[in-house]
Amino acid sequence: MTSLTNRPSFFNDLISLPDAVNSLFENSFLSPSWSGNLEQQKLMTAFNIYEDNTNFYILGMLPGLDPEKFDLNVKENVLSVSGNYSFSNWPETPSPATNARDKEGKETGPSVRTLLKEIPQGQFYRQFQLPGAFDSEKIEAHYENGLLRLLLPKTQSSQTRRIPVKAGKQPQFMEGQLIASGKNN
Repeated sequence: MTSLTNRPSFFNDLISLPDAVNSLFENSFLSPSWSGNLEQQKLMTAFNIYEDNTNFYILGMLPGLDPEKFDLNVKENVLSVSGNYSFSNWPETPSPATNARDKEGKETGPSVRTLLKEIPQGQFYRQFQLPGAFDSEKIEAHYENGLLRLLLPKTQSSQTRRIPVKAGKQPQFMEGQLIASGKNN
């Protein structure tokens, strides 16, 4: 349970050794998505990426964003998603007429004060290099209820293709190469 009291204490800033070690590894160069500010990069975003023989599928959680407020870009086999979370208009800063006043009637500033702040805000940027090429002209993108769904059709060259294996003797090669018996000419 999170306490909403505003009592500063030296002990509030201490973290346990296991938490410190976990944080070290999560924010180190070992993390596959590390680059720069990890918190800013993952700011309220989470993605799953799947593939089958013909498509890549990307599911992204981008809660509270207007589809006009984030950008999708592709270059070669890299997909970039960026945007901005801004909640600066809520709650609105009270006008001077509604500022809190002390016992003597002097203004003490806005009557709104933060008790708990867990929702991050700011810019985010995510980049995904997919393991194969896809047709950027045929990408389908849908955003509803905070979920971004992308369908990226693979190009013919990046699709998995089964190669049939024939039983029996191997074919004879040209002069100077192996023949069916396995001997050199």
